[in-house]
Amino acid sequence: MHSLHSLYLTEVGMRCGKVWVSDDVSAVAVWATPAANGLDLVLEAVAGKAAELHGDRAEIDARADEATVVLHPSDPVWYLASVGVDPASQGRGLGRAVLQPGIEAAEAQSCPAYLETCKPANVEFYQHLGSRSPGP
Repeated sequence: MHSLHSLYLTEVGMRCGKVWVSDDVSAVAVWATPAANGLDLVLEAVAGKAAELHGDRAEIDARADEATVVLHPSDPVWYLASVGVDPASQGRGLGRAVLQPGIEAAEAQSCPAYLETCKPANVEFYQHLGSRSPGP
């Protein structure tokens, strides 16, 4: 998973967005911004490497992407491409600390923030930050 986060950090956040890192470098949030030029091209360019890093879960990931494409926003958004906290540092508020600047920047631009998660346990965490789940 570390390599996948690194891929999104270098190829998405540093090329097409914003990156926030905790002072102790144990947490990072990678956002693609609405002003990102070429995000689709960057995502297309890294798709093969991302699939390789997903390993035996690549097919499941691809099917999930296909099934949820109708939920993707069509208007400009702040897109949370990746967020991670070192397991030894979890529970100390670092995830919230690196996510909050992106949320505030999106709000300042009156622009929605968008993310996807495959872990139901993450939904409650994101809801505490002000996120809402799409409804049927």
